[in-house]
Amino acid sequence: MRLETDSELAMVLDGLEESSRIALSRSLQDTRSRCIALRCRSSIVSSPAGHVHQSPAAAAKSTGVTSKLGGLPWLPTGTLWPVDKKGTPMAFIGQVNFAEMPNVVDSCPNKGVLLLFKSVDYRDYLPKDRAGFRIMWFEDLESAPFDCFPPNIPSHSILPEMLLESRVVWSLPEPVSYGEIFGIHLSPEQEWLIANRVRQFNEQNAGKHQLLGVNHPRLDEVKAVCAFAANGVSYSVQRHKDSMYKHLVDASRDWQLLWRIIDDPTGGQGKGATELFVMIRSQDLNDRKLQNSWMVAFPKPL
Repeated sequence: MRLETDSELAMVLDGLEESSRIALSRSLQDTRSRCIALRCRSSIVSSPAGHVHQSPAAAAKSTGVTSKLGGLPWLPTGTLWPVDKKGTPMAFIGQVNFAEMPNVVDSCPNKGVLLLFKSVDYRDYLPKDRAGFRIMWFEDLESAPFDCFPPNIPSHSILPEMLLESRVVWSLPEPVSYGEIFGIHLSPEQEWLIANRVRQFNEQNAGKHQLLGVNHPRLDEVKAVCAFAANGVSYSVQRHKDSMYKHLVDASRDWQLLWRIIDDPTGGQGKGATELFVMIRSQDLNDRKLQNSWMVAFPKPL
């Protein structure tokens, strides 16, 4: 299957000599991946008089198991709000109802709800410490009654609720070197040109939040961090190069992106924004064991 239009790829590769353009075009077609772009829309609207309220349609939708960022989570009745190892209630980041999501790959669930919580002091935790985040997975929504009001809602403010709308788009890989990974001779200027165009392509398509995909310049690093963390080892560049940890570097190839979120408490100003990566082993995704996912956070470059 090809990209949406030949013109999209032609724009990315414009300016390369013919042999490089053909070789890189084939390589990108072979390594591209479908993903689900998640767009936010607020469930809050303003009236002509300036009063802020929740629209009836949005209110009705938010009382169901809907995909969203912020607001209140949808949890089985009696489920306690997650706390970190200090006993501090975690922040609810968001939830995805896979029954609402389009079918992209067979390994992706067609039902179930994934919820993500993060410690408000997450930066005090090492990536290998699961106490800094909590991932909940409920595949069968009919097995237990759900209630969106947990019995111990934290006193701190709930994040604004943003409903998520989905659409299927293409994602292109963003390796350190296109020439090296694809075996194509490219000058430094050509490398920079292609990397910049691919990044723009991915930002326009995948946007800030997504499910699945191969688009991110630090994705290989995130995979390695998860492979090390899942084995109780802190990742570092030195350990990545150390033959003693080769088995963990090899294991990183089994990890893939499940959910990417831009966590921006500044409301779009960019300062202090963090990229959250929820990663999962391919086998766990196939087996529908999404509770085994791991979260890694990186500051988002300005």
